[in-house]
Amino acid sequence: MSYLEIFLLALGLCADTLAVTMAFGAAYGRVPLAGHLKIDLILGFIQAAFTAIGWLLGAADGKFGASTTAAVKRFQADYNAYVDQYNKDHASDPGFELVSH
Repeated sequence: MSYLEIFLLALGLCADTLAVTMAFGAAYGRVPLAGHLKIDLILGFIQAAFTAIGWLLGAADGKFGASTTAAVKRFQADYNAYVDQYNKDHASDPGFELVSH
């Protein structure tokens, strides 16, 4: 990940936190600074934890292997979609979709 990507990610997370605190202020009226700081710290901790978890899990390998096949089948079963032995070669096609039957 380049420094530019890291910077843009950090900027996006800041904007996300700003949007939540603005919504909090709009919903509850005048909120003291301590209330905003508390929300900011909680959100910052959660976002840092998710980033750390993603880093610890490692990079995606981009392969449509056994784990991906099992995940797709679980998804199909959870959403009452037809569970099939689809052709993995078509999974990267732009028109590939999971279709309920």
